[in-house]
Amino acid sequence: MSEIKLIIEDKHVLSFLEFLKTLNYVSIGEVTPRLARPDIVKDKKKKLSPDDPALKAVRPHRKGVKVEDLIREQGYQGTDWNRVEQLATDMAIEEPTEELLAQLTA
Repeated sequence: MSEIKLIIEDKHVLSFLEFLKTLNYVSIGEVTPRLARPDIVKDKKKKLSPDDPALKAVRPHRKGVKVEDLIREQGYQGTDWNRVEQLATDMAIEEPTEELLAQLTA
């Protein structure tokens, strides 16, 4: 499993977390606020401005929807791991994946 560290503006954190909850392949381990913003954390129903980009990512939760229905609706195709392996072979990457990922956080 990989770990990703993101820095998100306070005003977008709640919307982003709600979006992540809709993804069955993502788990949220820890959320650490950079600045204490109890007004944002406590008020989960805080209204976003109409031009907030987070509104484009957040959709209302539909109860009773099956994963298979979402896959069909969204045209999800999954990852072609054979193609990924072939691309890696063609690129002749010699470093281990862990080392390459560590370079991204440096």
